[in-house]
Amino acid sequence: MRQPLKMKLWNDFKKLQYDENGFRSFVDYYLLLANWVRCNIRLFDASIIESLGITPLIDIDPSEYVVENPGISLEMEQIRMFSDRPKTVNLLIMRISETLWYLVTINSNKGCPICVHDDLKYLIAENKLSKERRLILECDSCGYVEFSDGTSWNGEIVDIFPVNKNELVEYGVKL
Repeated sequence: MRQPLKMKLWNDFKKLQYDENGFRSFVDYYLLLANWVRCNIRLFDASIIESLGITPLIDIDPSEYVVENPGISLEMEQIRMFSDRPKTVNLLIMRISETLWYLVTINSNKGCPICVHDDLKYLIAENKLSKERRLILECDSCGYVEFSDGTSWNGEIVDIFPVNKNELVEYGVKL
């Protein structure tokens, strides 16, 4: 559904821009965005929340998942995140979701074999039927996915979760 973004919701979101504590660190920024989403999640379409993996993303411990250098500038985020008003509610939650994923996604430093312009990121894929969890690598640019052992993605239906350093070690990844 293409629900227009009402000014009241946008103005409420924009107030985050002036939260001095929200931009001290990447953990603080994660908490700022995740807490706002938690408080307003009922305003977003359930199918977009599910497709973006928002629920597991906002329910993690940021001290275990937020990466040291997600490749974004907190100073620029204060401008980028709040400068252009999205046209729809879904575009707003997509913007927030993308940023939250950047904050918690670990780069593998392995180049994408398809687009060669981006590195693959580590994620956990949980099969929706069997609940089996496997480590995958995904390209943000082109969507290429492979399993951590280098085998091709089989297209199974999964839920995607972030992975932290301790979990990577459990999967045998040397950091």
